[in-house]
Amino acid sequence: MLIAVHIFIRLRIQWGDTMGSFRVIIVADNPQWRESLAMAFKAGSTGEVVGSHSTEELLGTTARLYPDVMIWKVESNCPDNLTDELPRLCTIPIIIVDNPNLFNISYLLRSGIKGCLPSRLLPIHIVHAIELTVHAGLLCLPRMSPESFQEETSPVSESLKILTPREIEILRLLGKQASNQEIADTLYISLSTTKSHLRNIYRKLDIHGRSEAVSFVLNSGLADKVQGFIGPNRKIAFP
Repeated sequence: MLIAVHIFIRLRIQWGDTMGSFRVIIVADNPQWRESLAMAFKAGSTGEVVGSHSTEELLGTTARLYPDVMIWKVESNCPDNLTDELPRLCTIPIIIVDNPNLFNISYLLRSGIKGCLPSRLLPIHIVHAIELTVHAGLLCLPRMSPESFQEETSPVSESLKILTPREIEILRLLGKQASNQEIADTLYISLSTTKSHLRNIYRKLDIHGRSEAVSFVLNSGLADKVQGFIGPNRKIAFP
């Protein structure tokens, strides 16, 4: 975090007054914490605090004001699904937590959260981190344990673990409605080999037919990882 603060100071020196202002809402159940953070913004930031509210007021107030940045201090009794709502309420949602190791950082980032900071930071350090996020596009995250970045497990992800890399490639192409011949052409394998792979995939996943396989692919998100569309005599490029 000290590195981030030094970077911020250098940016302020380089950019001076050219950094644009932004609107901030502070959400926390502790009014003293909200006030101290608001004072830190007023003392040394281009951010303007336009609201200070409790968690109970979060959804209604933020939806009405639609700030550039919303800083929410997450308490232990806060509903889990609130973090999923934040990205649609403001451009840059930032959460402040007591123990970052209790949160799945990968999930938060996929949900649209732009920063997760520990509550032990001084208010001015939180302000500096948010300035970096707004003006430099950096994600400000705490030092995390490896477990915090582990992917969630689900029936679909567990099923994929029993497939070979080649079988997963074929599944991805199925999600783009590729025919057996198009799969063979794309992967430079024979048609008979393609059919053999498909039979193995169906057996391993207990799938009965192509339409059921396509449905599985769409639910797993594999189809989103294929670039382009299938067409006659056309191969697909993988990322």
